[in-house]
Amino acid sequence: MQHLVNSTDAGATLVQTVDLYRLMQRAMKYGLFFVGLALLTVFVVEVTGQRPVHAAQYVMIGFAKCVFFLLLLSLGEQVGFLAAYVASSVATVVLVCAYGRSALALGRRT
Repeated sequence: MQHLVNSTDAGATLVQTVDLYRLMQRAMKYGLFFVGLALLTVFVVEVTGQRPVHAAQYVMIGFAKCVFFLLLLSLGEQVGFLAAYVASSVATVVLVCAYGRSALALGRRT
């Protein structure tokens, strides 16, 4: 009867950890939506403000939004996902807003 197992001898721990790359994959699934939303916003500003926007400016805004995901991945490996998400968001918002104010002349309404 030595082959019987006590209830304290066997068990299972079901801990499912979510690593950085899984979180990045989830963030990337929404990436195309947010890039498209930013470009749609620029288009609406162009149409409603009667200010012509060159195609290169659309590309610059799109690239700036892609920088978010590059920053998220590179910072996430160093400081963790939440801190990287906040830092990437702040950096991208500042970049796009500064470019939008200068390129689209949003600060000057004449």
